[in-house]
Amino acid sequence: MEKIPSNELEIIGQIRDEKISLYDLDFKKKSDWLVFMLFNLLEIGKLSRDFKTKEVVDTVKFKPDKTPTLFVEPQIEKLLENNLKIFCSEGIVVGEENLNQWTKKGYCVAVDPIDGTWALISKTETFSNTLAFFKDGILFLGVVFNPSTGEIFFSFDDGPTKLIQLNLLGENDRSLELPFAPINKKNLLVNLQPTKSANPQFLSLIKAWNSGEINLLKTTGGSPALAICEAAKGAFIYVCNWESRATEPYDLAAAYIVIKQAGGFILDLEGNPISFMNYRGVFIAGTDLNLIKKILKILSN
Repeated sequence: MEKIPSNELEIIGQIRDEKISLYDLDFKKKSDWLVFMLFNLLEIGKLSRDFKTKEVVDTVKFKPDKTPTLFVEPQIEKLLENNLKIFCSEGIVVGEENLNQWTKKGYCVAVDPIDGTWALISKTETFSNTLAFFKDGILFLGVVFNPSTGEIFFSFDDGPTKLIQLNLLGENDRSLELPFAPINKKNLLVNLQPTKSANPQFLSLIKAWNSGEINLLKTTGGSPALAICEAAKGAFIYVCNWESRATEPYDLAAAYIVIKQAGGFILDLEGNPISFMNYRGVFIAGTDLNLIKKILKILSN
């Protein structure tokens, strides 16, 4: 067995060359959770990208709340469960598609196989795969992957946030720390999650855009976790009205640790930090607290 590297790009290279086996990893080593995460993420990304190119009309099912679900989602959860049994037999996988309950005892991996399902169904690029890793109820690692762009956002609870840009066109893989330096700290760029409940926020923000208080307003949609990670890059402030249900550990936890370790914030309308668990309502995410306060003032009007 070759020595397992600690550098994320070297790990990815060895995974691609099939030089890493899950049987060689030790779940008691925190660094091996990075290896396990990347090992699974590359497989999950392949499944997602393959599914994106297929005709999926006959495979789309709808839940009672009229949100879509795809057969690839339980496939991804099952893949993760099987691999976790090899790496950490005591661990459990909690996801939207299985019936496992999140626990504060031992190791738990919370997965949203496809965050932004409508984006995948419509063949656009704003869906993601998210994984959040817990030990005894404490979040210690989170990752959000955009298979369409090859961007992997991840962070441990004691390290910086990193963005891995995977090779898609023959260039080298890259690993960068977030946030990026802003072009202009005064620019106020806003991404509003388009939901039926976001009309009050939209009206306030569009008015501010027309008046010049905001430099740019977009409503991209898709994966909220991915939008939070975009905010972790340092340019955009993300506004979301999360009203459909209280958040579960597989909803925001992965993106929460990504933006937090990038020096960012996720605040409610009162300017207080939100919890990634059991939250319902409006939240604002970004890395510049002064810009977030400007958005809070706009929304308060």
